[in-house]
Amino acid sequence: MNSQCEKCGIEHDGKHGSGRFCSSSCSRSYSSNIRRSEVNERVSKKLKGLINGKDPAHGDVEVTCKTCGSVRMKKWVKRNVKYCSRECSNADPSVKERIRSKRIQSIQSGNVGYGIKCEFMGIRCDSALEYAFLSWYTQAHPDSSIKRFKGSLSGEGITYVPDFIIDDKILVEVKYIPHYVGESLSKKWSTYVSTLDQKKKLLEASGMEYMWVTNKDIGQSFYRKCLKTIKYTTGR
Repeated sequence: MNSQCEKCGIEHDGKHGSGRFCSSSCSRSYSSNIRRSEVNERVSKKLKGLINGKDPAHGDVEVTCKTCGSVRMKKWVKRNVKYCSRECSNADPSVKERIRSKRIQSIQSGNVGYGIKCEFMGIRCDSALEYAFLSWYTQAHPDSSIKRFKGSLSGEGITYVPDFIIDDKILVEVKYIPHYVGESLSKKWSTYVSTLDQKKKLLEASGMEYMWVTNKDIGQSFYRKCLKTIKYTTGR
């Protein structure tokens, strides 16, 4: 008489162990799954601040917002929350600086979090326009040395990293200027456009020579020609 394995459901001759399972593998995994469910449930209750399904020994506590000073009642497990809202968190200068520092580190390491990734003669490019600029500039100045800029500029309420540096003395910022920004795209470009003047002022105040290069400088036809030659690595 054939039996059905309680784990995988296949029929077997019942000769393994007590006959409930077709193999030792099914037997072990069946009992492990039961124990895992019980462990997961206990961990879940603990993380939620519950003990045996009942309220914890600690009651609600008063928590003062670090930014606005408002006092709110929080559950014991949330007693270390520093802010009452995302707005208050974002308004804290120390939080802004921490986010800014991490962002700069990500940019310098190539983890921009958006756009495309490609290379031009071993130089990392974070956009097709950067690739087009390198191709455009090196054709006109084959003896120049170009590399990613390692550093940052701060001021005007922002900190940012210029794209390249030429011959260790000329900073380069490559920007795409849209021909038309309709209502549907206005929000997407608002932050991007709002920082352009700030970045230009930082470049002027740096004391170094700089180039502010746009897609219009490179030329639309040259830019489109470069698009056909790019070998993307990620993000496209």
